[in-house]
Amino acid sequence: DRALRVLIAAGALSRLAAVLHARLLKPARADGLGTILKVTTTRTALAVVIAAVVCIAVAGPARAGLAVVVAVAVAALSALGARAAAGGSTGDTLGATVALVEVAVCLALVGSWR
Repeated sequence: DRALRVLIAAGALSRLAAVLHARLLKPARADGLGTILKVTTTRTALAVVIAAVVCIAVAGPARAGLAVVVAVAVAALSALGARAAAGGSTGDTLGATVALVEVAVCLALVGSWR
């Protein structure tokens, strides 16, 4: 039961992280996959609300707060790394952000339920 809850929260927050990554960075290349994800303020807000509701529903408010903090921190660090390494977002940096946030949120939530 807890494992499924962790995976659901990690999935929701990792997709939010991709939205935040795209919002924070310009595409590294005009013709790359990083240009596909168009993120507006409204879409970002909607993604935040959906991810928060899902996390609260499956992990409870305190653990959801922990998971959100971890996800935002990892997404921000990933964006900094992408800017330094690639000059912006690419399809690869978006995918890496999703994967890193999934792992970080899973570890944080599993640790909080021990």
